[in-house]
Formats: sequence, C-alpha cells, structure tokens
Amino acid sequence: MKDLLVVTPSRRPHNVERLLEVMGKTCRAGTDLAIGVDTTDPLQDKYPAGAHYVYRDGLQRKVVEWINFLAMEGTLGGYGAVGQYGDDCVPLTDGWDERMLQALERAPFAYGNDLSIERPAGALCTHLFMRASTLKDLGYFGPPSIQHMWVDLAWMAWGAAVGMIYLDGVVIEHRHFLEQKAEFDACYQLSRQLVDQDLRNLYAYVRDDLNTDLQKLKPGVPHVSVRDFVMGCNMRGTPITVPPEFAELVA
Repeated sequence: MKDLLVVTPSRRPHNVERLLEVMGKTCRAGTDLAIGVDTTDPLQDKYPAGAHYVYRDGLQRKVVEWINFLAMEGTLGGYGAVGQYGDDCVPLTDGWDERMLQALERAPFAYGNDLSIERPAGALCTHLFMRASTLKDLGYFGPPSIQHMWVDLAWMAWGAAVGMIYLDGVVIEHRHFLEQKAEFDACYQLSRQLVDQDLRNLYAYVRDDLNTDLQKLKPGVPHVSVRDFVMGCNMRGTPITVPPEFAELVA
C-alpha cells in the first residue's frame, strides 16, 4: 500500500513549483502530490513536472468539488491516507508526512501548525489529513454543498466529535493574503466572492447533514446541534457570524 496522497487544486504554477521544491526536501514517507488544474486556466502548460496532474473543465473555484474528486481517485490508487492543503501552503517540517501518518494511527484526522497570526495555534485546520478508510466511510473529503469557504469549520466539527490530532510541531505554513504572506491575486478575489453564500451552505450542512456524517464515522456519537457547533467555534477562537435565517437555531 502507498503511504499518502496530497491533493491540491491550483491556478498558480509558481506556487506548485514552490510546493514541489519544499516537499522534495521535507517528505520522508511515500508521499505523492496530485494537482487539479481547470482546463480554462490560461497557464495550464506552465506547471512544473513532478506532480500528478488531473485536468477537468468547469471547476474554477469549486475547491471542495476538486478536492473530493482528487481524493476519491486517490483511494482507488491504494493510498493508506489522503491529505489536502492549498497551493499557498508550505510543509516546512522535516518528516512532516511521517508525523501525520503516525498521528493517523491514533485518530481518523490530523493537522499541523499553519503559523496563523489571525487565531490561536491549532484553532483551525486550514489543511487536513485523514485515513483512506475514513474517506471511504464519509464518501467525500469535504461536504459537497460547500463550494470553498468555511469547509475547515466542518472538518473541525468532524474532528471534535470523533477524534483529531493537532501537531503543533509540524509546520505547514499557510501563506495566505489574510496572513500578510501573499498578494491579493485573482484567485483570492474570486474566493472572497463566495464567503456569504458558503457561510449559509455551511450552516445548512450542520443543520441537515453533519450528524449523518458523524454517525458514518462513529455510530452512537452524541448529536451536534447548530448551537453546539457555533459554541464550539467560539470556544476554539474561531468565532463565526450567524446568518439571520439560522439565528433561531442558535438562540
């Protein structure tokens, strides 16, 4: 069995080049990288060699759909674990992948330190790793109703309910524009347009489907209400706005 597949949608060849360079220095397990490239990307012929590239049409900014497609393909490839981080992430710790795999022997989910300046360390999994068996149980890597934004809060809800390990000493830096580590480019601009709708999508997922997923992962796990979810976000240091149409569920 292969060790780990990391899946990353991208429209930034220069970021993929950086990612491959750093992974070549810090990976110690049998780790592969799969990059999803939309066929509308005008730079699609500029991506560097060294990753497995998957080309599809119509998935621009549909990040969760991209992740799900790449991740489920990975389970067919015989990997023991699948992970995801954006092309603006950089895995800096030597042997980070071995550490993640060791953590996944103890829990179904794991993540590292993204060096955020916005929130307490470990408060949010801006990247995620899971067992291949967990992915198969769920049927997807992220809730399909969420297009891109806020999916990490759904991941945190999974982990809080069934088990997740945070590795503070494993640095996978998130070089995001909100962290003042990247330019506010066209990709980020498109993503920011999804904030409000995906927030509503997240709340609808928590209301309608979260507990179904939790039962897939751990039958008998206690029910999580929308209010429980919001309180958990606030307690972790990731406060979240409540859309008006969901206010009664939180009161």
